[in-house]
Amino acid sequence: MDPLEQLQLLADEVRSANAAYYRALENRDVEALARVWSRLDDVKCVHPGWRLLRGWPAIKASYKRRFDEVAFQKFGVEDQFIEVYGDLGVVAMTEVCLAQVQGVTTEARYQATNLFRREQGDWRLFLHHASPRGN
Repeated sequence: MDPLEQLQLLADEVRSANAAYYRALENRDVEALARVWSRLDDVKCVHPGWRLLRGWPAIKASYKRRFDEVAFQKFGVEDQFIEVYGDLGVVAMTEVCLAQVQGVTTEARYQATNLFRREQGDWRLFLHHASPRGN
């Protein structure tokens, strides 16, 4: 396999890991999120409007809180760019989130960056950062 084909294969693997993250969010499935996220101490997460969360226990608790508040949520990804640098995968995109909270359905767009690294052959999320998208 030539280097360009190898790079494309790695980008497809990162794309698949990123899709698994959003499927877990849509399904409000903490166990599926646990399979996507790294367990190393350096994991970090910034939800829109939240402070920086460090470590899987704090991140897991934030998702549980969100899932308790949301009746349903659906995610789409627009303008997705994926780059791979060795064992590091970078996904920059616009998240489109349709969610229902307390009977009110809203759609929001966020600029998001997900960083993945290869750990024992699997791509694991170790940083998620999303912020409200400006015009």
